[in-house]
Amino acid sequence: MPRPSASRLTRSTPGASARTDSPGTSGPKPGRIARRAPWLCAGLALLLAPLQSHAESKAKFPADADQAKAVRYAALDYKQCIETLEQRKIAFSIEKEAAGVLIPVRLLGPLHGVTWRTDFGAEQRRTTPYEVLDCRLLLAIDDFSAILEQHDIEEVRIFSFWRPPPKKWPKDKIAKRHPGGLAADVRLFKKRPPKSDEEAPKGDDSKQKEQGKRTSPKKKSPRKHKKTRHKGSAENELSVLEDFGGKIGGKACGKGATKPRPNTAKARELRELVCEAASQRLFNSILTPHFDKHHFNHFHLEVTAGVKWFIVD
Repeated sequence: MPRPSASRLTRSTPGASARTDSPGTSGPKPGRIARRAPWLCAGLALLLAPLQSHAESKAKFPADADQAKAVRYAALDYKQCIETLEQRKIAFSIEKEAAGVLIPVRLLGPLHGVTWRTDFGAEQRRTTPYEVLDCRLLLAIDDFSAILEQHDIEEVRIFSFWRPPPKKWPKDKIAKRHPGGLAADVRLFKKRPPKSDEEAPKGDDSKQKEQGKRTSPKKKSPRKHKKTRHKGSAENELSVLEDFGGKIGGKACGKGATKPRPNTAKARELRELVCEAASQRLFNSILTPHFDKHHFNHFHLEVTAGVKWFIVD
């Protein structure tokens, strides 16, 4: 029996190679691949397409982005940023090592009377990596603190600033977001407590109280009021988890903003804080519980180097 040719083998044998020994032929033709496996071309197209995060897909690109504080801060180098902190008389220390962070610092005091801190105790806060941040983010939150001061905020509780990257992270590689110390996750704002009656100067009222104590029967005690369960945060707190009242897909600021549910004073004030920061363009990204399920309990405030877009969601 005569031996079959290579061309007949290719046509009749399932899975046989389409390669021939003719000059210039190094593999199967693109058209043949497309006919045999159309899904392969679609897969390659997805792999080669530029990657874009969910957040970046909602970005706005204003024509005057170069004038925005977030963009100007992100463009600062080490010397410029440290000098700016010193000019503002901000209490800080320089961190010697913080992988992924370009200008690592630690905040040592309040900004415009507002303390930024984690939930750790005083001793742990001196060394925790979560209170390390990039100098450029510190400038942005200093400006934000001026807004908070107008709302009688005295303390901001955060989950973290810097989140150290993996141990194998290259020493000279600068990171973004939390691994770069350029983002803050804010969970709670504490307001200054109102002045109590005890702080008021004592006059004749104190004498009347003293007389009341003497004349009241010893056996009878003052009536105790039943404690009612308070829904939401404490009276002097604005909690993103308890008070924001938003849902995924909502809009916090601008035309068409969705109303909080329930529509409380605390929910409205939390939106005011977000929208005032957004209007001043202090951060490139401001993500709220409207954004996705991962932000249900905090605001994500981020300065992003090398971009001219802004996201408020």
